[in-house]
Amino acid sequence: MRSVLLAVLLAGSAVPATAQPAPAFDLGMLLDTSFWVEGSEFRLASPADYFLLFPPPGFSDGQVEGRYVLRSADGGEVETVGLWYEGTTGTPAVVEVDARGQGLTVPGSGAYVLDAEVGGLTVATIPFTAEVVGSGDPFEPTPATRLDGPWRTHGYFIHDPERPDYIMEFHTWLRRDEPQGQQTTEVSIRRDGDEVAWGYGTAGGSYDSWTRVEYRLYVPEGRKRFGYQEANTPSWTVQDVTPGTYEIVLSTESGPFRTMTVEGGAGAFVPHVRSAIDHEPRSHYLTPRRMTGQMLRTPMHLDWVGPETM
Repeated sequence: MRSVLLAVLLAGSAVPATAQPAPAFDLGMLLDTSFWVEGSEFRLASPADYFLLFPPPGFSDGQVEGRYVLRSADGGEVETVGLWYEGTTGTPAVVEVDARGQGLTVPGSGAYVLDAEVGGLTVATIPFTAEVVGSGDPFEPTPATRLDGPWRTHGYFIHDPERPDYIMEFHTWLRRDEPQGQQTTEVSIRRDGDEVAWGYGTAGGSYDSWTRVEYRLYVPEGRKRFGYQEANTPSWTVQDVTPGTYEIVLSTESGPFRTMTVEGGAGAFVPHVRSAIDHEPRSHYLTPRRMTGQMLRTPMHLDWVGPETM
């Protein structure tokens, strides 16, 4: 009788399995997509990695289909390409996907949306505007397409959660045709007007409209001059974060050109509202986890900065 009662109690205390979250996408990697300004084309291929989060059953073997969709402002489909399973990472909750070298062409000036869809569900969206402009050079008359959108309003801090006393970086995007996109830039992390950390970087690439810039963060005592630090300058780490509002100021030597804010906690940033695991719509989700390193087996933690809606 006692054994039966114990079995009943154990069964009643069992923790139910947690339902898998709805599929989502690493929006940061989608923002990394190369855009050929002279060909007006999103190039959905390497070197960027694309990650589907919480893949639905059947996706890896092709039973569930995916696609990228370029839409006009009224929701009409302009062009689509396939989105396929590419391989595993260090966790079954994240898989790599690819468009296998295909691209999407923006047909002209106007407002558009770039969506990623899986099983009919929109898992990521980038609303943007496009402007086709002349080169201004009669010897090189090819027009170029300039994009604007959430690249300008989003960024994230990234660090290894297993090494909180090690390197932390801030990543955001610069547009190559703007003056700051062609120069060395700095990020300054400030509390109540005082700088507590800084870093510097330069936008890479040559044909991309927007390029991600990675700023490794240092303590301000190591600043030598604009864009240079003293040798062996200590890093500013997530352990240095304290409760309160931080300003994130991007500058060239000519002065600031962009400011964002983020809330700090005790040795951590306050998670973005769009990083909640059950956030809806899924197309606006900002993942706090990214797989990196050899065989994509190293998890990194992301703390996002940006608006509460797209």
